[in-house]
Amino acid sequence: MNSHSDIFSFHRWWLLVTKHWSENYRRYLLFLLAIGGLLLAWFSFILMVSQLILIDTFMQFAAYFAGLYLVGCFYASWLFADLSSTQGGIGFLSLPASHLEKLLCALFFGVILFFIGYTLVFYLVDIPILHLSNSILVKYPRNYQNTTLPIQPAPLYNVFSNQAFIPETRTFLAGFFSAQALFFLGSVYFTRWTFIRSVIVGLLCLLTFVVIDAKLINFFLPSGWHDVFFLWVYNDADQHPVRYVRLPHTTGKILNIFIAVCAPLFLWIITWQRLKEKEV
Repeated sequence: MNSHSDIFSFHRWWLLVTKHWSENYRRYLLFLLAIGGLLLAWFSFILMVSQLILIDTFMQFAAYFAGLYLVGCFYASWLFADLSSTQGGIGFLSLPASHLEKLLCALFFGVILFFIGYTLVFYLVDIPILHLSNSILVKYPRNYQNTTLPIQPAPLYNVFSNQAFIPETRTFLAGFFSAQALFFLGSVYFTRWTFIRSVIVGLLCLLTFVVIDAKLINFFLPSGWHDVFFLWVYNDADQHPVRYVRLPHTTGKILNIFIAVCAPLFLWIITWQRLKEKEV
């Protein structure tokens, strides 16, 4: 029987972390610079072409989560790239560390450090761009289309709290860790085209959820009511929403905890089991 030290040793895990960092830190720094450059290019494009609102709260929200999901999932599918080749797989599996330590090392870089690094880079770009956008609105006031109502400077978007017009921020944030965990599993399960195959699996899972949410749940709702992602809306005869029903605050918190913690943990455990069975 294996002892606990055979499964996990903090000293051995830390040696693995430092080894991985020493071999890849330049790549990671360039990766963060590339993310910052892409965000800067996107926001600059919006400033140049927008005729009305420049950088508003929703645009910050969309830019943050589009980059987080796309780059984070791609990064997760790359961390076990050595397993896709015989030579790289032999080198990876022969490292003097347990499978759990290798997985935790990947999660440390792919989940914790990536999330912190991406968020810092986002705000390093977003804060000065938002300041520039608001200064343009102050110097050259604009009105909403077909109105005399002036467009107000936008506040800084907080990715950790729900805000007006974007009530599901925490759900999107929780969903990222579940989506990324799926790509971690795909990087170990698939040997070729891991990112593309993981995207296909993720889209099939999303399609299944949408079908259940749009068809099955709506089938049991009273006439006039329809479901919009855990928000139930009643429309009048002119299809205008007049009544809303939301999940209780405590239930919503439990749902977010499940999406952010339980679902990723379940997928990480499967990834660990698959990693133990991996052969090249």
